[in-house]
Amino acid sequence: MGSLPENRGRIWIIPCTVRLSETTQVVIRAMPSSSVELLTFRQWDHGVWKTSPYLFNVTYDDQSGVLTSLHRDDSLGDCGTWTVWQASGADFIMQRLDAKTECDGREGPYRTLYLYPGALPS
Repeated sequence: MGSLPENRGRIWIIPCTVRLSETTQVVIRAMPSSSVELLTFRQWDHGVWKTSPYLFNVTYDDQSGVLTSLHRDDSLGDCGTWTVWQASGADFIMQRLDAKTECDGREGPYRTLYLYPGALPS
């Protein structure tokens, strides 16, 4: 369980499936004045943008409001997508999306496919 910035509610990161290389999770938001809501996130899936409630290997930092997801396309973890979202009020805005599409047995490099306007590359 985590808190959204500025006391805008709480989130729960719920595991759905666990595999050797990754855990599939969903994020639930509870606002003080409304019911709970299953959040959906924009994702890049092999060249196509989609919206899904499922994230992978999620981390969330209460202090900064940064949520990350690392989806591994194979069990080696040498390819996939890494996405960063920033809490903004009660929503999350994608800040960055990096991907490595070739599963070649080597780490990196991941290339940046999306960078939120005004965000600086790390």
